[in-house]
Amino acid sequence: MPRARLIFVAAVVGALQQPPLRHHKLTPRAAIVAPTDDVGNACALVGAALAGRSLGTRTKVGRALGGPVAAMAITFAASSIGALPANARAVSGIRDAAVQLATPLLLLDADPRALLETSKPYVKAFAVAVVGTLCATAIGARFVLPALASALGRGDAVGSIASLSAKNIGGGVNFCAVAATLRVGAVAQSVALAADNVMALVYFPLCNWLAGDRDPSPDAASGESGDETVAVVDAGSLLAALGTALGILAVASRLSPRAPLPAATLCALGLAAVLPSAKESRNRRRLDRAANVLSETLLYLFFAGAGAAGGAAGACLVDAGPALLAFLGFLYAGHTLVVYGIGARIL
Repeated sequence: MPRARLIFVAAVVGALQQPPLRHHKLTPRAAIVAPTDDVGNACALVGAALAGRSLGTRTKVGRALGGPVAAMAITFAASSIGALPANARAVSGIRDAAVQLATPLLLLDADPRALLETSKPYVKAFAVAVVGTLCATAIGARFVLPALASALGRGDAVGSIASLSAKNIGGGVNFCAVAATLRVGAVAQSVALAADNVMALVYFPLCNWLAGDRDPSPDAASGESGDETVAVVDAGSLLAALGTALGILAVASRLSPRAPLPAATLCALGLAAVLPSAKESRNRRRLDRAANVLSETLLYLFFAGAGAAGGAAGACLVDAGPALLAFLGFLYAGHTLVVYGIGARIL
């Protein structure tokens, strides 16, 4: 026993006399594409958008997420592991341009006259749902805004809450438009969309179950009408749609320099109302078809660009994720309770 103690003491003394270990600082691995490589980053973004669309149309997981969200997941993962830069100039430029152009393009095929006639049965249901969303937003924001502001900053926290609320009312396009109007940062957008997609994995199956649609068929909903099939998209129709969208944005920027997207929305709806309807004009059908193709392409690019901030959003997701999930819990729960608790009685 004394010999064992002697060996132990000698080992401790010897360890204390050893020179201190040198800690080598690990340098982060350089991204495959440099932040200054505009062409390379644009190529990566388009490739991710194309891969996301393929996943969204050919795989069960992709169809559950949706093609744009699948594209965002690809770039989020690539940026998180360091394969793509999180602050590339080309990515932010493409993302901002995509949402600016997609907003008027999505509204070009609207027919306000027909909408007023066909939407009357749904106005009450929509109004009840909007009231539920707004009430849930106010309650949820009161509880989570301080924690979210400490993680994202007050401006991005308020913008994220407003964008998620708008998305709950009108879908992903509303999120894009509100986030762009309120100038929500790319990292905050990426974190908010990531949290919303997690919540959607629970919410949308619940909606299908409540509606009695246990086995929805996406193929049936994606069928095209005969008019859309006849309206062939060519270079002329694509240029006409792009030129129209750019013209709307130019006018909107003059009318409202600080918030051009709301003005662009009104301009696009006004133009759609005065143009001949798609049933009356073949050129209108071609314009609408080209606008749909362009807007879908741009939305894929926007979501891919939002996911590219994943490298910078990783640490932020840990801090802001719980608060965002809590807010989304308030949002979806309040929306559902109002629709099924109050709406079912008055509709």
